[in-house]
Order: sequence, then C-alpha cells, then structure tokens
Amino acid sequence: MFDFPQPPFRTSVVSTKEHAVLDYLVGTVMIGVPWLLGFSHDLRALWPLVTAGGLVLLLAVVTDYEGGLVKQLLMMLHLAFDRLIGSLLGASPWLLGFANRIFLPHLILGLLLLALGLLTERLPANKKTVRTK
Repeated sequence: MFDFPQPPFRTSVVSTKEHAVLDYLVGTVMIGVPWLLGFSHDLRALWPLVTAGGLVLLLAVVTDYEGGLVKQLLMMLHLAFDRLIGSLLGASPWLLGFANRIFLPHLILGLLLLALGLLTERLPANKKTVRTK
C-alpha cells in the first residue's frame, strides 16, 4: 500500500520477526508480574501492568507482521503505540501515586517496551520494496 524507502544501512537492532516473539512474551510477562512478585493485591500497581500487557498482546494480534493474526495495523503505527504504552507504563508509579510501594517492574518493562518501539525495523521483511527507476 505504501512505499517507504529504507536507508542503505541498518538502523535497527530488532527484526520485526523477533519483535513479534517478544510482543507475545513481554505482554504475557506484564500480565503475570503482579502475581509473580506478590503485589496483585495493590490494584493501583496491578492494573497498569495488566492493561499494558493486554494492549501489547492485542497489538501483536492485529499488526501486519510475521506474528500478526489479523494483519490490519501498520508496523510503524504498532511501534508508535509501543513507545506510548512504554512511556506511560514507566511513569505510572509516579502518575498514579504508588511509587513509594513499588515501581521497578513498571519502570523496567516500560523502558523495555519503549526501547523495542525505538529499535525495531519499521517494515516487516515481506513488505520491504526496492525502488527502480
């Protein structure tokens, strides 16, 4: 649909195929972390992780990349959502007022999601095109 030229050098470290695997893994970890670390009773700390994990899994299902099932969302938009969700999750302990009780899981997973949004290829391998004159 769109023809996005790629730079002649590799600007990303994570392929979209690797990103797809990480989406399902990280989304599941986000949902499970409150129970694994024993703070599932703290609803203010619980819901940002569960919500972010659910959104990450939903994005994985609907993105047009190797791991997508529905393939409706452009990878570039998926990466923008990753950066937004990661930023909000990382800041959530301070925004929602529970940083005095727990903040590291939110901060670490938020920064991971932000990094994935910044360091992943913008186009899946099967969508890259070469322009000819």
